[in-house]
Amino acid sequence: MKFLRSTRARAVLSLGVVLALGSTGTMAYWTDSATISGVTFTSGTLDLAVNNNTGGTGSDGSTVGTGGSTAQTSLSMTAMAPGNTSAQLLTIKNPGTAPLKWTAAGGLTGTNAAAFAAGGPSSSSALRISVFSFAGAAAKTGTGNSVTCSGGTALASSVQLTTNTSGSIVSTGQPVTPAGGLAAGGSVNLCVQVDFDSAASTSLQSLTVNGVLTFSATSNVS
Repeated sequence: MKFLRSTRARAVLSLGVVLALGSTGTMAYWTDSATISGVTFTSGTLDLAVNNNTGGTGSDGSTVGTGGSTAQTSLSMTAMAPGNTSAQLLTIKNPGTAPLKWTAAGGLTGTNAAAFAAGGPSSSSALRISVFSFAGAAAKTGTGNSVTCSGGTALASSVQLTTNTSGSIVSTGQPVTPAGGLAAGGSVNLCVQVDFDSAASTSLQSLTVNGVLTFSATSNVS
């Protein structure tokens, strides 16, 4: 009989252990949380200016706003002959609050655009454009129809100007360095040069063509 009571006692004790272990699943964990408030997000402005123009027409920057156009007549040539060149100094600025990278595109317009676009050697364009950037002040040399950019780093070299006014001239977003693009308030000095091919067709005599050069900015500075 003692043996049986001892066995029953052990059985009861064993059952008690099982129940104790099973009951741990009903316990609650302590939790806590913290909140951050007062956070705001404000978008910046993307703005690109050429020779201080920040909107409207002109180059004095007197009209506020983004975009706009600026007339740069010193890039023009009159009474030009094959082999002539012209050059214009430009300053690209970022008057906005967001960093940017810029590209350049352009082409020929007007009644004689097609003639000039095919009036070079082997039916190539008779007008070519080059773009140079400068770490310091941009420079050009020469007078009249013999003005060329002096020094600088070539961003585009002898790119044909065609009837496609959106034709790529500087296709890689600039500046490449430093990383992060052109910072707000930053600027870069350029020299743009146009060449009238030395083998231009005689059929282009006395003809006039218009040129368009467009600088575009993007907030993608990767």
